[in-house]
Amino acid sequence: VNLFLAVLKTKFGKAQSFFQTRVQVSTEQRKNTIKRFLDWTMDNWKEFSAERLAQDAQSRQRISLDFRRLSSNIRRSLIESFGSEDREVQRSGWKKISLYFGKKWRRLYRLIRWSVLRKEFSNFFLTCIILNTVLLALEYDGMPKKMEEVMATFNIAFTALFTIELILKFIGLGFWEYVSDNFNIFDAIIVTLALLEIVFEQGSGVVAFRSFRSFQILKSFRVLRLFKMFRYLQSLRKIGEVLLSSASSFMAIVLLMFLFMVVFAIVGLHLYGGVVPQDEFPNFNSFLNSVIVMFNVLTLEDWEIIMYTFMHETNFGSVFFFIGWVVLGKYIFLTLFLAVTLEAFESKYDAEAASEAYIAYK
Repeated sequence: VNLFLAVLKTKFGKAQSFFQTRVQVSTEQRKNTIKRFLDWTMDNWKEFSAERLAQDAQSRQRISLDFRRLSSNIRRSLIESFGSEDREVQRSGWKKISLYFGKKWRRLYRLIRWSVLRKEFSNFFLTCIILNTVLLALEYDGMPKKMEEVMATFNIAFTALFTIELILKFIGLGFWEYVSDNFNIFDAIIVTLALLEIVFEQGSGVVAFRSFRSFQILKSFRVLRLFKMFRYLQSLRKIGEVLLSSASSFMAIVLLMFLFMVVFAIVGLHLYGGVVPQDEFPNFNSFLNSVIVMFNVLTLEDWEIIMYTFMHETNFGSVFFFIGWVVLGKYIFLTLFLAVTLEAFESKYDAEAASEAYIAYK
């Protein structure tokens, strides 16, 4: 198994490096083409005469002067119509008020940003996440009414704390810096679901909704708060970033493995359909049953018993069918997941090491 992993990892790394090299070459070619076009444009632009440029400058200056005269005349007319003294006092008052509140807002913004970026801020909300997880683990079916009320109160308190955290980070980091982090978006979704749960639970007009199973499903989203720890613990954050960066590769492997599973299920449907009665498991009497059998074999759960069952009912050829699927599914496709993950970890740490070396050199 380790040999499979080493070979797949090596091949995957080479293929990824080759693909990245081709992408870089293509990117460089596009950059060179754009650069040549810009150089050609600038050369043609420089061919315009200095006299034409001077005429354009004089024309712009003349238009600007006319606009200033027009603005001055309008302002003079307004002052004469409404009174210069009252208007100037009003403008001065509004200016002082705007300067005062602008100064206060900038001071508050700096304080919020300083607080959000401090380690104590992260540690406090990490403690809140742990306490909230413990609280969720204490719930059970058939709790006393008093305990349910206490749990609901704590849930509202933690939701309020996480909402305050979201607002402070949104103000302190700004919109674009906040949404640039995927963990912040995930956090906003969790807080929104928690607020919806409280609205549906406390609202008087949604009694009918609370009787449905969907409300229980909405309550189960509380457990997603545990994943907020990925944002505060650096080691978990790195793992999460690596898994997210490899999501496209994982999906490609899953799709390929599913296609092969369908192929083996159809082959088994034609080879072993009707061999085992419909009311007994395992059987290949339908496509759905065939897929379930192939997935069961892929998990290696009593797969040898399934193989011996069909070998006893048919012939020795069943051994090659089931062993072939085990080797292909378990030792190639599932091992490929590990190869992709290891390659992603190496790429991330290599990129971090190169960045640190560049900063140290600079």
